[in-house]
Amino acid sequence: MAIISTLVSSCCAYVNCSPNDYARFRILRASNGEDLVFGPNRLYDKDQIKFYSLHGTDTTFFNYAPISGGVGLDSLLYVNFSSLPEVAYIRLSSTDIDTLLVTHGSVKDRCCGTFEAIKKFRYNNALDVSMDAGVQELKK
Repeated sequence: MAIISTLVSSCCAYVNCSPNDYARFRILRASNGEDLVFGPNRLYDKDQIKFYSLHGTDTTFFNYAPISGGVGLDSLLYVNFSSLPEVAYIRLSSTDIDTLLVTHGSVKDRCCGTFEAIKKFRYNNALDVSMDAGVQELKK
């Protein structure tokens, strides 16, 4: 029994217990799946996009960076939600701002204990996007 306990605890030494406070997004045209940020017919400039939340008169901007989505995928927007907001906004352009309702809750993990993590997003109050999907596809 002591050997099993030692093996389990030693496995936990290699587990990253950082909160699940990031997401990977692709912003696509709903009609044909075309990438609106990185595709050849992109509509939005990745350098002008902003992810943020509002708390009274305070604005919290979230860091993001483009990353490769792997073979066959255009690049993704990797967003670090440094705090877990109830509502986040995506400013795609000066005239196009989208809304993400953020659902988060407690997660229990054998190695990390209990912590808060993002569970899903509701995009523009219409479509639930689960964090289980890996890459969140936001279709406009």
